[in-house]
Amino acid sequence: GLKDIARYYRLDLLDIIDDFVIFKELEVTDFEVLVRNSLEILSRRLSSEKHINLTFDDDAIKFLAKKGFDREHGVKYLDKFIEKMIEFPLADLILEKKVIADSHVNISLNSNKLRFDVKK
Repeated sequence: GLKDIARYYRLDLLDIIDDFVIFKELEVTDFEVLVRNSLEILSRRLSSEKHINLTFDDDAIKFLAKKGFDREHGVKYLDKFIEKMIEFPLADLILEKKVIADSHVNISLNSNKLRFDVKK
């Protein structure tokens, strides 16, 4: 990927390449895959660092992909959106001690809003 290329070439050359390389425009279904990957990374991190297990239902993933989809900004906006919709609320639950080590948090969609169900 781009990180591998960056090891061998200067950043200004990468900027030039980025201007000329034509990327396939992403669709909402592509964003679903990206959301799943981002959530899997988050889940692994919380599991290893805090011993907190996360699960997401398909409706929540589709909601995040649809609402986080932005053709103009692409994945950059999606990362910020996941941070706002998942990571910040989880951080609040952890700070409030509603989510502790060995908790399981299931994130689902309920009435077009994300719902965080915690089991200790």
